[in-house]
Amino acid sequence: MKTYSESSNSSTVNNRRTSNELEKVASNTLWPEYDIINNDEFEFDMEMSGANGYSSSMVSNDQSDETFKALLKHFEADDDKKSWTSFQECISKAPEQVLRYCRSPGAKPVWPISSGQPSQVDTPKCRYCVGPSVFEFQILPLLLYYFGVKDDVDSLDWSTIAVYTCEASCEASLSYKEEFAWIQV
Repeated sequence: MKTYSESSNSSTVNNRRTSNELEKVASNTLWPEYDIINNDEFEFDMEMSGANGYSSSMVSNDQSDETFKALLKHFEADDDKKSWTSFQECISKAPEQVLRYCRSPGAKPVWPISSGQPSQVDTPKCRYCVGPSVFEFQILPLLLYYFGVKDDVDSLDWSTIAVYTCEASCEASLSYKEEFAWIQV
């Protein structure tokens, strides 16, 4: 946040607030600014997997025998636990990330829970060209921490926000276009 002040007093001149008073109001209503660092998830997958896919695992490659595979095969979890595990695995590759940008064809959001996901019918067509909308980016719940949101009953909260945009990226002449956001609470 950038603020500019011309004087350091806090008096009122001609019924106008001074810069100190404006800074105090601004600091209570604006969120801090952060840099955005763009890393491809593929880079994290390559770093995490190593040469054999077990470099970050607690089980060495030699111990991944039939017994271990059988245990994994019979591991039972409900859909929400499976979604949460997949979400945590993906997010753990870059734990400070607050936004996942995935404009690749066929990209999908990583859902923290299995319920509350949009179906094909829930995602509207582009309002400009009536073409299909596709997943473009996801806002993660860690952003709430950076916003300083408290864990109150009436506070801002979400599991994830998935934003869908026109597959054809139509209407390039418009600076800003209305897109579709699916909020999973």
